[in-house]
Amino acid sequence: MGTVKAILVGVSDYSAISQPNLPFCKNDIAIMRQTLISNLDMEPADIISLGWNGKVTRAEFLNRLLLLQSCIQKTDTLLFYFSGQGGIFADNSHNLAFSDGFLTTQKLIDAINETGTKNKLIIYILSIPLNFYLVKLKMSRMLFRTGKNNGF
Repeated sequence: MGTVKAILVGVSDYSAISQPNLPFCKNDIAIMRQTLISNLDMEPADIISLGWNGKVTRAEFLNRLLLLQSCIQKTDTLLFYFSGQGGIFADNSHNLAFSDGFLTTQKLIDAINETGTKNKLIIYILSIPLNFYLVKLKMSRMLFRTGKNNGF
């Protein structure tokens, strides 16, 4: 049986993409890291934590995932944990927001599948205040569900 490897991402700073900041995401990764070490007896060396300074770029995340891919075994379990913003775009694609832009969850799933591990666990803790298409999408869904305008 392999070991559990984790990549924890907490994105708090969205100033570069004009979205509201989430100041407590680094707390989420700190708590998750401590939980993995204390309750699952994970070695700290098996946990990659991104976001201690609030910023996580797409390139930084993908590079770390690529680095992890080089040392992970097929029998290992990969845990991916994301705390930050996310939502559904107008094209119905689900996206995670990084400090410099967005990554579709499908691209994330594809990248995680490329690690070659049999066991994968993906956990999202999302805040959805994204100031683009979401409000319009929510309103149109509400109109569809209720059949009335409800003042929107």
